[in-house]
Amino acid sequence: MAGQILGNREVAGRLWAKMKTDRVVAGQLKGRIKSRIYFLSKIWISVLWPAGLHTVGRLTAFQLAGHHTVGPLVGRPPHGRSFSWPATTRSVL
Repeated sequence: MAGQILGNREVAGRLWAKMKTDRVVAGQLKGRIKSRIYFLSKIWISVLWPAGLHTVGRLTAFQLAGHHTVGPLVGRPPHGRSFSWPATTRSVL
């Protein structure tokens, strides 16, 4: 019985070595650190991010992209002018 188990392990070991060699030849074998980083990034995205990480909302992202949400409701905003400061030709001071 023990000899049969040992023989099965040897066969399994040779099979694993062949599979590993095939993966190395194909360029698909990842290093230990690289696979660890991949695993941790998957955990971060799937578990930790939805739990407590607050990102920029859609409205804020819309405003950061340069779209104005305050101003005239119809027509296009005047180009080159900001809604918060009036256009002046001379200094106020």
